Amino acid sequence: MNELFSQFDVDHMLAECRRRVLPYDLKFGALTWLSNSHSSLEAAEYARENGHYDAFHHAVFKAYFSETHDIGDRRVLQGIAKQIGLDPQELEKALNTGIHSNRVAQGTMEARKRGITAVPTFFIEDLPPIIGAAPENRFRSALQSIEERK
Repeated sequence: MNELFSQFDVDHMLAECRRRVLPYDLKFGALTWLSNSHSSLEAAEYARENGHYDAFHHAVFKAYFSETHDIGDRRVLQGIAKQIGLDPQELEKALNTGIHSNRVAQGTMEARKRGITAVPTFFIEDLPPIIGAAPENRFRSALQSIEERK
């Protein structure tokens, strides 16, 4: 990851992420690489179609950020599917056919139209977007400013 983000102190950034999750009893794993998440995005659409989107989303998030699994690996995605009650073989068929690739592409195009250049990006009413792993106080300030306007 240091090669991809040479303009940042990656070790400091990861240490900061680990520190931020402590009050919430969460674990931020020792990420040393970026996963190609395209298959996981298509798998999420499969999960949505089958009524398991939220469970899939949470399981993928945990698998990547806490357990440092490669969410671009179909075996990992099949394991997550099984864990949340989806049929892993049906997921694999969906990924092989690319049945959800257009929906993922549409989402990417919509993100570009909205100026999204990083994940996560948060939109809170008419305020400028909050981009990246921003400190909690930025969210509190944004929400407080909205409350003060009411």
